[in-house]
Amino acid sequence: MTRRWWNWEWLALAVLVAVLVMHVWFPRVGPGPLNDTYNVDVGGRKAFYRLAERRLNIVDRNQRSLEAALPNLPTDATLCFLGPARYPQPREWQALLNWVAQGGSLLFAARWDEPELSVEGLNLTIEPTSSESVLDRMRASREMKQRKKKDKDKPKELGKDDDSDKSSKSDAEAKDRKPSESVETKMATSSALTWKSKGKVVVSGNATVDVLLSDENGPQVVRTAYGAGNIVLLASDYIFSNESLAAREKQNGVLAFRLLEAADAHESVVFDESLNATGTPKVVGLVLDATLRPITLQVLVVFVVFAWRGNRRFGGLLPKELSSRHDIADHTNALGNLYYKVGDPAAVLRSYLEQRRIEWHLRFVAGAKDTRGLEPLARRLRTPVDELKQLLAEAEGASQQKKLHRRDAAKLIRRLASLRHKKS
Repeated sequence: MTRRWWNWEWLALAVLVAVLVMHVWFPRVGPGPLNDTYNVDVGGRKAFYRLAERRLNIVDRNQRSLEAALPNLPTDATLCFLGPARYPQPREWQALLNWVAQGGSLLFAARWDEPELSVEGLNLTIEPTSSESVLDRMRASREMKQRKKKDKDKPKELGKDDDSDKSSKSDAEAKDRKPSESVETKMATSSALTWKSKGKVVVSGNATVDVLLSDENGPQVVRTAYGAGNIVLLASDYIFSNESLAAREKQNGVLAFRLLEAADAHESVVFDESLNATGTPKVVGLVLDATLRPITLQVLVVFVVFAWRGNRRFGGLLPKELSSRHDIADHTNALGNLYYKVGDPAAVLRSYLEQRRIEWHLRFVAGAKDTRGLEPLARRLRTPVDELKQLLAEAEGASQQKKLHRRDAAKLIRRLASLRHKKS
């Protein structure tokens, strides 16, 4: 008993400490990779954000919506989108282009695993280099599942199927993660770069662009003037990831910062986080959002303390209580229910009348003329002898009836019971 109680004490303390720690550090519970400047994983952008803070004077993040933030954003700043969780909508693109036309600089890097981007009003698009469409990938995935289901039903020979499936899967993943073989750029040593991309920049119309980087698939980074500002468009955001900048033997960090300088980032740089916040599915609910999370944690702390206080025992164990005896009224009610189910009021009246005779020591027939035996009882009951004799006669006669109404029986029993109370 004591050990179990102390286990509960330590468990409550551990939960309370865990909730308090969540005020300072809260684990990420969102689905999929998140390419923001807060994430320190391999796919995050925290390393590049720290690099920009060291090299530039003003570095900030934007959490508000683009339509609300752009009117207050100075035109001498550089706005960066590094593989956002969702791409801007048409009205957001229009607001971005209007801001760039007034003199702003835009650095936009598409997600390297989903390089499909088209901007209305800009003669630049990003297209995937693979000819396989989304429908083809879904069809191939469905065929792979059907093949695996059939393989489960068939007996496997010496594990050959497993080896072939694993090898084909590993080959596909290696091909998918393989960097570009030939990179051409003047911003860094091409042989010391790791460039991963599944798309390319396609120039349409009479757009004038400056190709800053290209590989065997085509242009990867281009710069173009738009109004009084300029736009740097990248087909891949891998170069800005923590994994890319962590490679010490590569010049990925040099290239990433040179691309930022190509967008006229000399003084003020703003990294947009609004598209990451609105593009991530809310699978854990609104209560764990960054805005409402402190309130949720405080409520959780109060709940843990209340649960600990309500379940805490002070002092020694109390002796086990004995089960209290049932009241006589419970037995009376049970007996009355049984008589009611039998449906014989006369039998109830006979039983009660017999009980009164035994208690009053009556040894006569109720209809007899001799009342001397009733005189002492009548004096004790403070009732006239004739009235007592008449009551006993009526009760005796009613108890002998075959069809007696329960109301009549109850009336006689109450009259007999009233005499008992007078005696007491």
